[in-house]
Amino acid sequence: MRYYYPSCKFKIAFPEISEKIIKYLNKKSIETKGCCRIDHRQLNEIDTGITICTNCSLILKEVSKAHIYSLLEIIDQDKNFLLPRLNNSTCIIQHCAKADDNIKKAVCSLVDKTGASYRISSHDDYCGFNFMQHMSSENLKIAPKTFSALEKKVVLLNEEQRREKITDLIKEYDGKQVIVYCNSCYKVLKENGANVIHIAELLF
Repeated sequence: MRYYYPSCKFKIAFPEISEKIIKYLNKKSIETKGCCRIDHRQLNEIDTGITICTNCSLILKEVSKAHIYSLLEIIDQDKNFLLPRLNNSTCIIQHCAKADDNIKKAVCSLVDKTGASYRISSHDDYCGFNFMQHMSSENLKIAPKTFSALEKKVVLLNEEQRREKITDLIKEYDGKQVIVYCNSCYKVLKENGANVIHIAELLF
């Protein structure tokens, strides 16, 4: 069976887009589940879990034996998916430090297929305020192996230092549209005035 985990935070931030995603996956006979922290118990090794959130992906990969893919990988492989045409657009892809190479490749492939010109941000350690503060206790509890490893990469910064780092990052974007695919990446950039868009906003 294939199951979609829609991300609690994504559903709150993008309720209408979340519903469109669910309808798209329903047509592919992919069942929608609830929170990955609870509903992962139903996954077994012959199942496939699909996520829209890098955090959900990391959790499911540790707590289940199922095959875990990003929604973006599914869409990138869907030859019938109608992608927007962004010819003559110039943008920046800000990768998430929590994303694996398969997710990053899918994002670049999708943006490339729209016809947009893009460059990849040189900041590969970015994930909102993550890695500037301790990993959440909830994440460490449910997926200790994964998040303990990430905790070792944390460089603690106070609130002022975090804001300064984000401000410097946004200055390097030089006003160009920034495409992200992570809830934390999106939230912090949006709150600090970046010209940011979640890739799901483009796709749906």
